[in-house]
Amino acid sequence: SPYPILYQNHPVYAHNFSITDVSAFLTLIEQIKAETELVNAYFLASNSISAIEHAKNAANLTNGLNDKLRQSTVADITQVYNNGLYNSTTLALVVANLVDEILRNYGSAYGITYDLTNMSNMMMAMMLNNNNSSSSGHSSMSEKNNAALVNIYNYQTAQVLSNVVNRLFNDKLSAQAPVNEKVTIDNLEQSIKDLKYAIDNKIRAEYLMEIVHMKIHPMLQSAYDLKLVVR
Repeated sequence: SPYPILYQNHPVYAHNFSITDVSAFLTLIEQIKAETELVNAYFLASNSISAIEHAKNAANLTNGLNDKLRQSTVADITQVYNNGLYNSTTLALVVANLVDEILRNYGSAYGITYDLTNMSNMMMAMMLNNNNSSSSGHSSMSEKNNAALVNIYNYQTAQVLSNVVNRLFNDKLSAQAPVNEKVTIDNLEQSIKDLKYAIDNKIRAEYLMEIVHMKIHPMLQSAYDLKLVVR
């Protein structure tokens, strides 16, 4: 996943799958739903600051969706959304996109200056932390994040998006996989669970990168025949 894809002049998704308009629409809708869920949760918990921040996120995402709709020929976004949920390639792209958004929010939450969606940065981070952990006798892949949490709202978004990915995979996507991909799907299910565990337990960022770049994205590509962008 080394380079950003320019989608309508904006760097939207950093992996190199070929993104479709429909998958971009569905990704934005799922993000809006996730932020709205956070607004409701924090409003009910009387945490008005968090509720306001996530309301701003939802509004910005909604504006982005409206901009894309104005530039498209889509007449009924509800129909497009419902159809997309039962198109395995589209839904697999949505899951891949949301996983990238998880990495972005997790990185921002900890003030990490490198791009977690860039696979080459994973190698660099692993080497640095392996050097640090070898001197202390600990394994970097099982340790909690040493970085300070600088943006709790982005962390909250990463958490809720991990729930969305789990739900989309378990409720919709896994059942749409080819029968001969059962082993891959079982491994993919575990990797998606591992990603959620890593986020909930504030594990080092490079571990999340390894789960995404070495497991989730390749298995999505294999099981659902995702196409790579030819460069």
